[in-house]
Amino acid sequence: MRAYWRIAQSWKARGRMKDYRAALREVTTAFDRTGQPAGSIAAGYAAEARFILVDDKIKGFEKFQIKPGKPKTVQAYINTITKQIGSGAKQAQAISDGYESVFPYRRPRWTIAGYVRQGRAYEILARSILNTPIVLPADLQRAFRAADEYEREEYQLDFEDKIRQVLDDQVRPVECFAVARYALAARAGRAGSFDTEHTRIAIDRLQAYGDERIAECIAEAQARDATFQGYTPGEFARSPRGKPLEIRPGIAPPAISKENP
Repeated sequence: MRAYWRIAQSWKARGRMKDYRAALREVTTAFDRTGQPAGSIAAGYAAEARFILVDDKIKGFEKFQIKPGKPKTVQAYINTITKQIGSGAKQAQAISDGYESVFPYRRPRWTIAGYVRQGRAYEILARSILNTPIVLPADLQRAFRAADEYEREEYQLDFEDKIRQVLDDQVRPVECFAVARYALAARAGRAGSFDTEHTRIAIDRLQAYGDERIAECIAEAQARDATFQGYTPGEFARSPRGKPLEIRPGIAPPAISKENP
């Protein structure tokens, strides 16, 4: 497996990216041919190769935006953004599904990285939803021109409240999926005493949500999957560098094979 990996790296060093990707695919194929077990060192090469192969799509998704355009009516505005959010959700799901192919290799470093990327895909979608431009539809603009100052303020507030409610309903489950994936990454990192770029990202992103929101999202994850461990307040607090926090009973992630950091 190491020989196949070195071939891939040699193509990368020469800037031959098409050959590099083909060589990465050969790493995964070679692993399948050898019949070596998941969790082995050989599986580590295959897991990293698979991760690299699926990781390109998320870069393009970073630019995803909701663009309502110039809607004629309030309902047209809502229909347009709802359709675009649905399209974004399909893209996020496809990206997330790509990382599922990394998990069967049972290499913690790349399992954690896959969880974090899945969380990131849904955070991109959530950010896009929250940044949706609020554009006055043509019918509301006509009503504005015929209204006095107080009526215009009422129309504006009513319209913005309606749109914010639509956006809030759409963003909450998206954010919760991201939180659940970050939680899995953080738990796996703590269980294996990993301190990597991806474990740090997971903890940093969880800190942005706070205990109440994390607890709510993990409760939703438990409702979908009874094996998902419950949340303990403060579970994802940052630990001093080089000193992993103690893993409390009942919050361990699903078992994955150990590997050396």
